[in-house]
Amino acid sequence: MCRVAAVLIIILLITPALANDEGNYAIIKNGNGRTLYVGGEGSGNYSKIQDAIDNATDGDKIVVYPKVYKENVVINKSLTLIGLNFPIIDACGKGDAMNITANNCYIKGFNITGVKENATNHAGIKICSSENVIMNNIIWKCESNGIYLKNSERNNISNNVIVYTRWYSIYLRNSSNNTFFNNTISSKISGDGITMYSSSNNLFIKNWIYKNNVGISTSFGKGSYYNNFTGNLVEDNIFGMFLGSKNTIIKNIFTNNYGGGLRISGGNNVIKNNKFKNCGIMIWNGVNVIENNTANGKPIYSYMNEKEKTVPEDAAQIILINCTDFLIQNITFSDVDCAIALLNSSHNLIRNCTVKLTYKINYPDMAVYLYHSNNNTILDNDFSHTLYGINLQNSHDNIVANNILEHSIFHGIGVSASSRNLIKENNISITREEGISLEKSEYNRIYYNRISLSGEAGIMIENSGRNSIFGNYLMKNGVGIYIELSYLNIIKNNNFVDNQKDAFFGGSYLNTWFRNYWDKWRLPLPKPIFGLQGVPWSIIGIPWIQFDWMPRLFPYVGEGK
Repeated sequence: MCRVAAVLIIILLITPALANDEGNYAIIKNGNGRTLYVGGEGSGNYSKIQDAIDNATDGDKIVVYPKVYKENVVINKSLTLIGLNFPIIDACGKGDAMNITANNCYIKGFNITGVKENATNHAGIKICSSENVIMNNIIWKCESNGIYLKNSERNNISNNVIVYTRWYSIYLRNSSNNTFFNNTISSKISGDGITMYSSSNNLFIKNWIYKNNVGISTSFGKGSYYNNFTGNLVEDNIFGMFLGSKNTIIKNIFTNNYGGGLRISGGNNVIKNNKFKNCGIMIWNGVNVIENNTANGKPIYSYMNEKEKTVPEDAAQIILINCTDFLIQNITFSDVDCAIALLNSSHNLIRNCTVKLTYKINYPDMAVYLYHSNNNTILDNDFSHTLYGINLQNSHDNIVANNILEHSIFHGIGVSASSRNLIKENNISITREEGISLEKSEYNRIYYNRISLSGEAGIMIENSGRNSIFGNYLMKNGVGIYIELSYLNIIKNNNFVDNQKDAFFGGSYLNTWFRNYWDKWRLPLPKPIFGLQGVPWSIIGIPWIQFDWMPRLFPYVGEGK
């Protein structure tokens, strides 16, 4: 009931701005035909919109008086439809409220609702044609899509209000060269705002996109390229925008998107002059032009193909692409998606930096993200209240040492598909999942870290081999060390203290446990370590035992390796 009341308030607020009458619409492409009337008094009025359409010819205008019309309208002729004071078209859960199959139609001033079935196929307004104008309509409580463009080109979608959709407020599939101007788009978190599938060369200007799961996505399914987003307000979504490749993002405002502002998974985008508040840019891979953007009033510094620079201390975020020998130090970051991102960059030093959380809803994705970046040093930093802390992906020969990582949602330090890294003397505490996570990684050295209060495991080793886990202090974790589908790792001289379970393995062979201290083991005998073997071990696991053949009776305090 509250949701319905909220929508009615929105409608009342916007009605003066959208109000129209029979004679004050701006564009009529086919204005030389007859005028037909629906719902009015006197002779010659139709009672149903569809009846008027069926009796119209190309170029006619249909004026609809304010009533509730429970029907599914199919517009298969080039017509102008004008609603007076927002007549309601209620699809009653039977399909599209309005399906436009003819070119050169003009639709203005309708209140459209009642679409409930077939998640991605139906819509408040479905457009399967081209060169139409859809403006000043209210589309609400459509449990599939608000406006759906399918194989459609050169349409103008302007000044519409689209709220309470379940899937996509605006969905483009194989549709290009359309313009979207000044629309209000909000699913109220139940669905996504603008979603594009294989759709290119579209223009989005000054739209308000708020309270959606994902505000905008160009990376759904097949890629959508050469789209332009200019001057849009993207706020209060879970995720502001998922961006693929070859699009332009200029002068937009991203604010309070608490799962992330702009998340980039492709290359050859142009991202200029955007403003971020309590969110920022998370770039996973790709080479992009990123210039003159700000977050929380501070500059986002992005460098490409440069070397031997010191980054200014007023940075909101730092992005290095193909850069070497940079110094990043003494910088405090707050309320951005990723403080420091290094892509294809090497021999850089990150030192004495801090990540703080002041906007309590939005945990940064990562303090530091390395992608295909080698021989970097991350030293003496304080990174707290992030989702992932420090993350290394396809990155080798890096040093991560003497950092503080607290209150990470997932892991403090993550190493994925990376080798020969040294993770040393870090203090990692209060993580929901793992303190340190190794996945598909080999020949890494995990030395002398203090890891406590990790919900799942202090150290998680998954699909990884030939790593050395040495001298770590593992205290009050769900599992001290958890090894899954991993081999030939050496676990030596670690202290296991007050963990719920000290160690566990599943489907893992030829790992060496040696000279570890186990606080619950007091015998000068081999310490059994219980796990499961089998293929797949998680389904047909056979109880198995490995041994620490020479466990310590006193904690390890640091004699040589």
